[in-house]
Amino acid sequence: MWLYYIQENTLTGRIDLFYILTNDQIADIFTNALGRKKFVKLK
Repeated sequence: MWLYYIQENTLTGRIDLFYILTNDQIADIFTNALGRKKFVKLK
């Protein structure tokens, strides 16, 4: 499962996971209807 892949690679230092604030989620531009201000910020 992908969970074990991520867990193993995180523990071995191959990948790093970090928190991204909700307002900085770049994927929102593709997945949500955005207001003009947020759209301009993310594009």
